[in-house]
Amino acid sequence: MNTGVHVHSATDLITNSSTTIYTYSESSLDVCKELIDEILDLLGEKKKCDDIFALSVLAEDYTYQEFLDDEDSPKKKGQPKSSEEVDIPKLMDDIMHGLEKKPKWMKDAEKKENYMGLTASTNLHIVAKDDKYEKLAELVIKFLYSADQEAVRDG
Repeated sequence: MNTGVHVHSATDLITNSSTTIYTYSESSLDVCKELIDEILDLLGEKKKCDDIFALSVLAEDYTYQEFLDDEDSPKKKGQPKSSEEVDIPKLMDDIMHGLEKKPKWMKDAEKKENYMGLTASTNLHIVAKDDKYEKLAELVIKFLYSADQEAVRDG
């Protein structure tokens, strides 16, 4: 099971004509782990979050593809020269399942501002390593996403 959710509003952009809320959730990993560890401890479990879940923060795949294919963006050491050199969906899946660590170039892609000065929206992913913990993963995501009403004002 793989669940993604936008959490923790980082930037609120308010103009005369509209309101847009963008999110970034890299810092939510430690907080989420702490919450799950506390729940497990209260239940008398000897396991920790990292024992039962793989947690990750990722943007949409096109964020990484556009970053790698941007001719104006200087390439750093260890960074693929283009999106053709890496299977981005597979890499993202491996990261979500805890098989790979997110490379620095992916973090750089998430932080890169677009022409409007905004960064990519990211999602927190929780993947249960054992089926018996899937319900807990769903409930954590449900809790984190419980504030689902966004205020929108046009005009």
